[in-house]
Amino acid sequence: MRWLASSLLLPLFAWGLPAQAATTWYVRTDGGTAAQCTGRSDAPYPGSGTNQACAWNHPFVALPPTGAPRIAGGDTLMIGPGSYKMGYNPPATDAFGCQGGTSYDCVMQKVPSGPSPAQPTRILGAGGASCSAPPELWGTQGAYSLFDLQGSSNVQIGCLDLTDHAQCIRNAGGEAATASCKSSSFPPNQDWAWMGINAADSANVTLTDLDIHGFAMWGLRAARLTDWTVQRVKINGNGWAGWEGDRENDGGSSNRGTLRFTDIEVAWNGCAERYPGKGTYGTCWGQEQGGYGDGLGAGRTGGNWIFEGGHIHHNASDGLDLLYADGTGSVTVRGLRADGNAGNQVKAAGPVTIENSVLVGNCAALAGTGMRTGELCRAGGDTLSLAPINNAQVSVRYNTVTGQGNCLVVASQGSTNSRIELRNNALLGSTSWPALQWSPPSTQDTCLYYWVPGNGSTPQVAYVNNLVWKVKNNACPAGSLCQSDPKFTNATLASFDPTPLPTSPLVDAAAPPYDVNVDLRGTPRPQGRGHDIGAIELSDGSGGGGGGGGGGGGGDTPPPSCVRAAPELAVSGSTTSAAAGTTLGYKVTLTNKDGSTCSPATYTLGKALPAGWNGTLGSSTLVLSPGTTGTTTIDVTSAAGAAAGAYTFDVTASDGTNSGKATGTYTVTAPQPTCTRGAPRIAIAAPTPASGIAGTRLDYALSVTSTDSAGCPAASVALAHTLPTGWNGNFAASTLSLSPGATAATTLSVTSASTAAAGTYPFDVSATAGTYTAKAGTSYTVTSPAPPTCSRSAPLLTLDGPTAAVGAGTTVSFQVALTSRDSAGCSAAKFNLSRVLPAGFSGTFGATSLTVAPGASASTTLALTSPLSAWSAPGAYAFTVNASTGNYGATAQSSYSVIAPRMMLSPNKESYNRGETLVATSQMRSEKQPIPYANVRLTLTKPDGSTTRMTTTTDKNGNASFRIVLKSSQYPRGRYRLQADGSAGSATVIDTASFSIN
Repeated sequence: MRWLASSLLLPLFAWGLPAQAATTWYVRTDGGTAAQCTGRSDAPYPGSGTNQACAWNHPFVALPPTGAPRIAGGDTLMIGPGSYKMGYNPPATDAFGCQGGTSYDCVMQKVPSGPSPAQPTRILGAGGASCSAPPELWGTQGAYSLFDLQGSSNVQIGCLDLTDHAQCIRNAGGEAATASCKSSSFPPNQDWAWMGINAADSANVTLTDLDIHGFAMWGLRAARLTDWTVQRVKINGNGWAGWEGDRENDGGSSNRGTLRFTDIEVAWNGCAERYPGKGTYGTCWGQEQGGYGDGLGAGRTGGNWIFEGGHIHHNASDGLDLLYADGTGSVTVRGLRADGNAGNQVKAAGPVTIENSVLVGNCAALAGTGMRTGELCRAGGDTLSLAPINNAQVSVRYNTVTGQGNCLVVASQGSTNSRIELRNNALLGSTSWPALQWSPPSTQDTCLYYWVPGNGSTPQVAYVNNLVWKVKNNACPAGSLCQSDPKFTNATLASFDPTPLPTSPLVDAAAPPYDVNVDLRGTPRPQGRGHDIGAIELSDGSGGGGGGGGGGGGGDTPPPSCVRAAPELAVSGSTTSAAAGTTLGYKVTLTNKDGSTCSPATYTLGKALPAGWNGTLGSSTLVLSPGTTGTTTIDVTSAAGAAAGAYTFDVTASDGTNSGKATGTYTVTAPQPTCTRGAPRIAIAAPTPASGIAGTRLDYALSVTSTDSAGCPAASVALAHTLPTGWNGNFAASTLSLSPGATAATTLSVTSASTAAAGTYPFDVSATAGTYTAKAGTSYTVTSPAPPTCSRSAPLLTLDGPTAAVGAGTTVSFQVALTSRDSAGCSAAKFNLSRVLPAGFSGTFGATSLTVAPGASASTTLALTSPLSAWSAPGAYAFTVNASTGNYGATAQSSYSVIAPRMMLSPNKESYNRGETLVATSQMRSEKQPIPYANVRLTLTKPDGSTTRMTTTTDKNGNASFRIVLKSSQYPRGRYRLQADGSAGSATVIDTASFSIN
């Protein structure tokens, strides 16, 4: 069926190569370092030489944790088969600084964005034409994320297995605390990582054929996305959540564009994956214990979310949670199976379309996994939760919905203009699990539909031709079919099979409009006389049991007989090689192939191992209904003395009549070679020349070579130096990590004492690895310095003073600063100061000359005074200061600003009676200096707008006055305005006042 993993996997190279010029790079486990290989050939490192035509040995070489990336946007990185460790001490790579306490940050740097959507950056695993064997990228010792897509756009990532090698959950609490990852000290002793992919502010990204599983926090943490495509991706067994899209506290969560998910599996998130038993899960925990557990959830978001096919199941909270969609986009779900999630199976807000989907709300399915009772069927465990906000229109059609929560469908928010239409759905209730927990317990059935009050207005709900069965109070909305059991192939929640039996009333019973032309499996509708209700169209074309139609031939069809068959058995393991005596875990998958009318079968499991080996089955029996699949584990321990080679073992399953067998492979690896340590070799290359005056720094190139045997792990080599007293030496790297036979380089910078006499000084450098130390010697020659010479240059002269304008006649002090630019070999120079001032200005230096040594500075002041007459031409007056000695000197300019004069006009009263005398006085000043004999014109504006003007001049104190007798015949009552205009030279000033006549 569509919700199972699709077998129509595209070939890896069907993605094509970049449309424009770009480079394809290669990574292989048998490749070399960046120095050894170019990375442009899919070939192993030949064993010697540098810059060879071969692949790199780790993705870190392409995108190192620190430093510049070696691939560019638009390039393709092909990762070959095998396993690649990321985080603390990754093997077979350059050091990258991943041996310290910050190994959580030792992951690939951000993926570079492609130039355009048509030319993305590609990181692809070479997993075969159908990606049947994807390369493994795994994190250790708290590695934060294997892929960083924060700010990365135009990217494709495909055919990779992303995981860690631990079965723990970060910061697990409550009953799950025993599964918490160890992270209190460095290095922690667990190979765990935070997440597979960390993404934000990212557009035009395609994820294809990825298996993201077993992380201590999240499979993906992704928000603020635009136009993402996710195809055939599994997100399973991650300790906190599968797809964590809530980043409200980290820059926001909203997405936009189209986010399309096709044939995905999201399962067992909020649970610990039992490494190395991939696909088996242990401790689960929920929100009461401090966990989370959503399969795929987003924070407040826009965008058009589209889900086509796939299976979302057994997550420790909600399965698909888009209840915080803001209504600016839409949610479309087609051909999805969601079951076994401990909260709601599907939650969506805004315009929503759900069709051809099977939603099984067996929300108590995780009982016995460590979940508390109160976490099962969380928030009521309703199967489908809707929020028709912003007057949204919701269409739920051709689905099969069942569950054991409070209700099959629940709605909240919305308005009276919002509308939910349920059409041609098969709606099957069950005994409410939350009600069974009441005191006393109740055996009431799941309700059909419930509106959550207090959160918006009640939306419209339309029921059109739905088959409703076994719901609370036998609810049967008008237009529904409620008289008959829907007769599914298997109606038990744990093994629910939505295929209708030939006698089912669902067959041929759908009502128009017939706007869904295929079913969940892709089978065309109709197959019989009409479309079937629900997600599955019965494909035998019998049309039986359609309800009410003629032409059936009469009589009841006898029930078909049971046809038993041999079961299908498979054994798989993520790690199938180890040293003799090691225990490896394998997943055992058993499928019941009996006919659909058979009762469940009980299978007894057995094992057959090589002599001296041990094996333990996780479960010795499995009970399966026809067509369903169950899993368990087998732990296999090889004999301690087993020789290197591949060994097979069998697992069997039998129901007493039919049996099946599957074979697994365990490869015993050869023992590791022994280790013999030796003193490292050290060589010093002196600089050319290896001499300098006292106090000079010289850089010496060092190379250190390991003499350890091939069986030894990498050794840490500490460097030290022995220098003359008072000298300084610094290594670019004082500690080197060396694999057997490898050579590493660094630099020693030596600075002689500034008082060292001329001569040759020997010194030593030592390299210590464990108990072994090697030394090498060289020398540093101190030469006598050459006598200094004198080179004269023009000095730097600056003027600094107040910029605010001042009144005419004010004295302003300016700072005159002189800096010598003569060379050190020169004697002090005496510079004579002079000035060029505007007419009428006077200026006095604090000192008329300055004597300055080479490189030194000296200063004095210039007190500058403007003439009193300068008020008549306010503004900036430029002046110049010169400093000269011999044949060279310097000039600096600045300015002195004279403020414009002010006019102050005031009548002797605020109001007058007609017949009184108005006395208006004006004063014209430049700051504190009066302006005498200036022309002043007074303009009086009457209430009717007519004016009277008179003129005079200021006296020696800058004052002028006007007297006006306010005769009643000439000056009516009202408000009057006075304006005084003064002018002298180029300066003009204005002031106004007003008064009233009563």
